[in-house]
Amino acid sequence: MITQLVRALAPLGTVGIHWSLLPKYRGGSPLVWAILNGESETGASLFYLEDKVDTGRVLAQTPVSIAEHENVAHLIEKLNAASGKIVVEHVPKILQGTAASRQQDEALATYYRPRLPEDGLIDWRWPARRIYNFIRAQTLPYPCAFSNYRGQRIRIVSATVQPQSGVHVRVRAGDGGWLGLERILCDDDETIRPALSIFEKEEVEFDQ
Repeated sequence: MITQLVRALAPLGTVGIHWSLLPKYRGGSPLVWAILNGESETGASLFYLEDKVDTGRVLAQTPVSIAEHENVAHLIEKLNAASGKIVVEHVPKILQGTAASRQQDEALATYYRPRLPEDGLIDWRWPARRIYNFIRAQTLPYPCAFSNYRGQRIRIVSATVQPQSGVHVRVRAGDGGWLGLERILCDDDETIRPALSIFEKEEVEFDQ
């Protein structure tokens, strides 16, 4: 948060970029939460900073799609590009005093807390699609979703809901569907490896 004392130094106002279509997904880790919730769209919002979190008047927004195969790294790349375009287009208008802005609709506001590394523990009783979203929402550059296998923490970098024999390590989800593990990280090694190179069989059960 930027304090009011600091914001007062900017006579034209203090602006920021938030990676959601405000007022939705105010707060922390908006991209992670959007994927966890199965959203098909997010975006970048340029807005004025206020005392409260992400509540200021919105200057501009750019929607960005979330395809089913995309993970948080894809969204970071797309939103970096979208954010740059918003800044280039609208900051000159702020400096010229011609920028239009609008109040956020509080009736549509949602808030989410920041995610922590320990929030990445997978519950294999969940449906396969929920676990898939959980994995792609928290992959690199974030700490990754994880599970424990024979006492060792396994971080899952990528997975699929359409596992293929001889290609993926399969794990059964709570709804009877399957997850196919593609790439993983072991906690004692930062080398990304194919899941098949670690497990001695194609179908595994993780510790709960």
